[in-house]
Amino acid sequence: MATGFGLWGACHGTNPAFHVNLNAAPTPAIRMQSAHVVSEALKDRHPNPEPAFVDATEASVAYGHRGVLRNLEVLETLVELGDGSDAETAKKRDHLSLLAGQLTTSDQVGVATSAGAVNLCAKLLRDDNFSVVSMSASVLAKIGSQRCGKEAMGPVAGQIAQLLSHAEPKVREAAATALRVVGDTIEGRRLLVSSVENAGVATALVTSVRATTPKAKLDTFVALAMLCKEEEACISALRAGLMGVIVDTLRAGDPPSSIVQLLQSTVAHLAGKEAAYTSGVVPRLAPLLRSTREDLRRLASSSLVLIVVHAPAKREAIPCIRALITLLKDPNRDIMMNALFCLRGICEDPQASTECMSLLAEEPELKEMVSKDHRATLACNRYL
Repeated sequence: MATGFGLWGACHGTNPAFHVNLNAAPTPAIRMQSAHVVSEALKDRHPNPEPAFVDATEASVAYGHRGVLRNLEVLETLVELGDGSDAETAKKRDHLSLLAGQLTTSDQVGVATSAGAVNLCAKLLRDDNFSVVSMSASVLAKIGSQRCGKEAMGPVAGQIAQLLSHAEPKVREAAATALRVVGDTIEGRRLLVSSVENAGVATALVTSVRATTPKAKLDTFVALAMLCKEEEACISALRAGLMGVIVDTLRAGDPPSSIVQLLQSTVAHLAGKEAAYTSGVVPRLAPLLRSTREDLRRLASSSLVLIVVHAPAKREAIPCIRALITLLKDPNRDIMMNALFCLRGICEDPQASTECMSLLAEEPELKEMVSKDHRATLACNRYL
């Protein structure tokens, strides 16, 4: 009885300590907790339709697999039976937006790929409306970002690459992003270069980079850096003028780290080393070796290590010697060791060796930088 009276008192206000105003509006916390109706039979949660409570990840969890499949069914119907009207285009955009918001986990991506999402989006890439094309490419990027979706993306990568020359900048950006996320793993980049359909992906990336937006350009550099780790893709990109793109970007000043990362991937192959030597890119690394940005110094020095293995490039690297000696005092050990390896390779050329010794003799501050520990390291490893 006491328990019953306490509950009755709390509801009817006889006990002030437990008073609850049943007529008051629910607080935001209570509203959010009551925003979902949970069905034990369907294991499904329906989000509150108010925009303030709609989150892409929450919606993905709430609707589960049924929401992904439902969106794909509607899009398939619009593609097959649509009349091309503005209302139909708006529906396509709405459902593509919902689908992109739901593809936040590997489980959801697995369901989408099994249900044919990649082929459906490939059809939508040929839509007349650029917003639909851009959003379809964005959905493909979401699929390609998960390991389980990369294999499904292989057959359509060539079609995505064709969008890099699209007249609409948003489409070019979405296409570059999709190719970047697919190629960020070994399996992904091999898919992009192994099939006949994707033979022109590297060429398309190089061709489009000069006439694209800054955001798309960065994604293109990263995608190329990944692809050029495969020798076949690297050779295709070099034939399309990749080294000229790298030189022009370095010449413009303040290059992004992705372009130096691309150079590093390229010069890992013999064809890339030869192209770097003949294009005159080696002396342009000197300013990067003196950069205040640690990432640029690290990437530039590691690229130079790979380049100076090529005998004709040793003499071309003479303008970099002063900067390399300075890097012997760099607090980053990786950069310091890169500098040591570079000096070892460069000074195998007699003229470069003479130049290095003259710099150490004529510049007291450089002698001071090459401390006793560094001189011992150089002597033990025969770097000079």
